[in-house]
Amino acid sequence: MYILLILFGAIVSYFFWIQYIYYRQNSAKSRKHWLRFMLCRDKQIKSSQTSDLTGDVRALFLTAHPDDECMFFAPAILRLVELNASVHLLCLSQGNYYNQGFQRREELLDSCAVLGIPASQVTIHDCNTSSRPHNRRPRETTTAQDLQIQLLHLRDRLRPATQTADKTGELPDDPNVEWSISMASSLILKHIRAHSINLVLTFDGRGVSGHSNHTAIYKAVSYLASIGNIPDDCSLVSLLTIGVLRKYLSFLELPISWLLPSDLCCVIGSKGYIQAKRAMLCHRTQLLWFRYLYIWFSRYMIINTFQVIDQGPKNLKIY
Repeated sequence: MYILLILFGAIVSYFFWIQYIYYRQNSAKSRKHWLRFMLCRDKQIKSSQTSDLTGDVRALFLTAHPDDECMFFAPAILRLVELNASVHLLCLSQGNYYNQGFQRREELLDSCAVLGIPASQVTIHDCNTSSRPHNRRPRETTTAQDLQIQLLHLRDRLRPATQTADKTGELPDDPNVEWSISMASSLILKHIRAHSINLVLTFDGRGVSGHSNHTAIYKAVSYLASIGNIPDDCSLVSLLTIGVLRKYLSFLELPISWLLPSDLCCVIGSKGYIQAKRAMLCHRTQLLWFRYLYIWFSRYMIINTFQVIDQGPKNLKIY
């Protein structure tokens, strides 16, 4: 009996702890920390100035495929939109792995509209590469076709990249193709300069899911940072990859993320989660059974933690 009471007390305490962390992360003080980091890392922000700075945040989310924005970055996007920041998205492929590029472009625009990113601030790098013609997937599929696609997903996750995009001159949606870092970094830098971006958010070196296209974006951003090509007022952060067990604990993972070190932490509540879920449901071509499990259980639908990407000396010249 005593053991049951102790267990019950521990569970109740854990839920109260989650609630406390959520309200603390969404407090005015936490929002002020965001603004300090994004715009005034070397200055002191007065309380009276905080609300005036939100319009100066020009954030760029770098993703590899349509649906990355809501599967992995929804909490950060919603938080920035809530702060009235100018949020941009650069998607480096149109998701044409199953020859569904046109449909997935439209789904991405619909998803961004739900998340609060206007279509004028969404850029999709056009790639007409179709290296897997035998994987053509129609809009409506049978159970057998869905199973075949799932098996292809699994096989490709287990097989390392074997080709390089340098040969095609494109950035195809393909886990077996290693993207050109020079091409990706060039596209990213042009976008940062064209839109005067002062905050870049993208994947880390493990890419959350291990997808080679995700990790290629991190390599491209890290390359730009290491040679000092990023503008002085621009901060770079990467989304931390966590283990599978933590990844599927949903909101129960929040205390762990709160205790472990990170430079930025974004948490959304039930209203934000519903919005993120609606965005994910816009990607109709991707809604296989395991996607629904992801929507229900992934902590990335509720929590984002980021780490700063260190930048090297500016305007570094190599002779």
